[in-house]
Amino acid sequence: MVIDPATTIGAVHLTISDLRRSIRFYETHLGFTVHRRDDRSAWLGAGAADLLILTQCETAPRVRGTTGLYHFAILVPSRADLARSLRRLVATHTILQGAADHGVSEALYLADEDGIGIEIYRDRPREQWPIVDGQLRMGADPFDLDALLEEAGRAESTAGLASGTVIGHVHLHVSRLDAAQAFYIDLMGFELMQREVPQQRGAPGRGGSTDGRGHRPRDGRGRVADSRPSSERDPVDDTRLILKWRSALRCERVSQG
Repeated sequence: MVIDPATTIGAVHLTISDLRRSIRFYETHLGFTVHRRDDRSAWLGAGAADLLILTQCETAPRVRGTTGLYHFAILVPSRADLARSLRRLVATHTILQGAADHGVSEALYLADEDGIGIEIYRDRPREQWPIVDGQLRMGADPFDLDALLEEAGRAESTAGLASGTVIGHVHLHVSRLDAAQAFYIDLMGFELMQREVPQQRGAPGRGGSTDGRGHRPRDGRGRVADSRPSSERDPVDDTRLILKWRSALRCERVSQG
């Protein structure tokens, strides 16, 4: 069984500690629109289908270094839309945790007020994807954020998310990669796109940009980011599993010890 290639991800449900604070963050920093809300929950998007559902739980723990959500990824329609998102992040003094060119996409990484990981990215056309010896070869190389900002042109930094923005994938930490592969491929019907991705070690586990103070970002396991192009770096011991029907799900083994 293979998942229908027309399948897409619906809304991502997030548990947050302060609904008002989270709504303000997602509206102001990322450009989401509140579709509706009640006392404990809010439904956000880009004006069409709901993309995020936020539910408040004041006592929810902030757990790190365990299995579960690594980040969710917001896929914008074009590079110009990614540029406008970056411009908004700069205008709102949002801290970026990393930025990377993965060959198939260009991505920005940050976290919300509860520390939930977020990726904002644009996909390259499939014909531009790096295929070597018939295999997809994703990387994690730096890219020029100043050049990206120039593409924002005269667009207002306060403009919301572009129409057509969707949730592109979710990225998960798993404890046993082989078991996760068997579950998602054999049972759920995902397609294996790539295993073992050379990873540039930014925070969180991504990118090669500094944080504005000249520091090299660290990932959740405390390792310093390597700013060299992926073609010049030594292989790393992180194993990742890329499963897609388009841009659907990514799994990563949690390091032990």
